[in-house]
Amino acid sequence: MKAEEHFGSVAWEYDKMRKTGVVGYLVKKEAVAIFSILNVSSGDEVLDLGCGSGYYSELIKFRGGIPYGVDISANMIK
Repeated sequence: MKAEEHFGSVAWEYDKMRKTGVVGYLVKKEAVAIFSILNVSSGDEVLDLGCGSGYYSELIKFRGGIPYGVDISANMIK
């Protein structure tokens, strides 16, 4: 299965899957690691490649940044 087809088919459940269980735990740890390096400040423009449903774009906005999300799956962006 191609990546676009896969993520298009799981788009509606993707956020739920990434917020619970072991995957949810790992996603939170990953976010801490990413933002300890990324250091987003107010007004920073950040390109979120493979943004999926926008999890990291939301965290970028929360920190005052301006995210630009790009993803291969239109369903994920919706």
